[in-house]
Amino acid sequence: MKPALLVSGRRLCGDGVAVRAVTCNSPRLSTAVKAILTFGAFLVVSCSTIGQRADSRLIGKWETVDQRGIKADYDFLRNGTFTGSVRSGDGLVLSQYTGKWQFRDGAILYQYTGDTKGRIPAGTKDRDKLITIDRDYFVIEAGDGSVRKYVRSSKG
Repeated sequence: MKPALLVSGRRLCGDGVAVRAVTCNSPRLSTAVKAILTFGAFLVVSCSTIGQRADSRLIGKWETVDQRGIKADYDFLRNGTFTGSVRSGDGLVLSQYTGKWQFRDGAILYQYTGDTKGRIPAGTKDRDKLITIDRDYFVIEAGDGSVRKYVRSSKG
């Protein structure tokens, strides 16, 4: 039997939880504590995976082409970083960037860490509202209000 501290007529086990007059190694107490811990663990796991569904679906290489033929691409990595570029219709690299990304509150959040062409200063933040996502494409509403569809790149 583990020693228990008697406080105000109640026993306190080593974890500081007040219990009725039971010993700290009581099967009733152990079952109750196990049930609470198990429920808590399931709750934490289920809540933490809700946002990860979109996160995991975004991982990979994506590209879009606008009406002028300008192509943008992103490669979202599992570790929360990304690389990407913007190219003119004739393939000239206009911007080649790196950064960190995350998905939160229905939006893709970007923080750029560099651009080899100097067009996007390090530290620049951007936010795109995710409208829909499927296995092979996603649609965003950009900060300027434009809507863009990205398709999974065959290069990835």
